[in-house]
Amino acid sequence: MKLKIIVLSDTHCGSLDELPKPLTEELEGADMVIHAGDYTGLRLLEQLSRLPGFRGVYGNIDGEDVRRRLRPVERLEVEGVTIGVTHPASGGPPFGIRGRVREILGNVNVAIYGHTHRPYVGEEMGTLYVNPGSATGHFPALSRTYAILRLKEKPEAEIVKI
Repeated sequence: MKLKIIVLSDTHCGSLDELPKPLTEELEGADMVIHAGDYTGLRLLEQLSRLPGFRGVYGNIDGEDVRRRLRPVERLEVEGVTIGVTHPASGGPPFGIRGRVREILGNVNVAIYGHTHRPYVGEEMGTLYVNPGSATGHFPALSRTYAILRLKEKPEAEIVKI
């Protein structure tokens, strides 16, 4: 089965209404939605939580209301693929972030992370790293982006620029 997973991070908004329309249309057809933190608004988290297979972690700027409902790290097993998700919630500089993500998540097939607001898809040491960027283009993003992760024989991801 080929699952279509929409991956978001760093939305920095209060509700689904504030996300770009092409993205909200994609969310409706997704098999699963993963958010890698910095929602900013509890209402957005509640709305996303109603979508199929929603999973998420909190980010470094999420308030206590969001942090009470989510963890800083998630580890999922989907279609035999191990997916790790983190923001990382400690924040910090964007330099060397994949190394910090690797330390936080350990051995996973797919490592999803946020925080930098810059999209990235690449394989390192047998792990597919996916940073969807910021769907709202929140600074320091250069554009509005999200990712689509497809679980095939080998996981694949692509960045979608809105």
